[in-house]
Amino acid sequence: MCSSRKADLCSSVLKESIAIANTTSNTITLIVAIRAKAGRVLPEELWKNSADRRDMVAQVILMLF
Repeated sequence: MCSSRKADLCSSVLKESIAIANTTSNTITLIVAIRAKAGRVLPEELWKNSADRRDMVAQVILMLF
């Protein structure tokens, strides 16, 4: 999933994204926060089709790395 060079960054993004998911009730706020952290534009279908925020965070992490 993460190369050794990206392991620290991957771990950091994962931890922060899960923290965001745990404290955010608004999915749009969650998406904006993860987009800002990742510096990437997330496909609209990713968040529109994901009912579970934790599942969405996992998909985002996989997409980034």
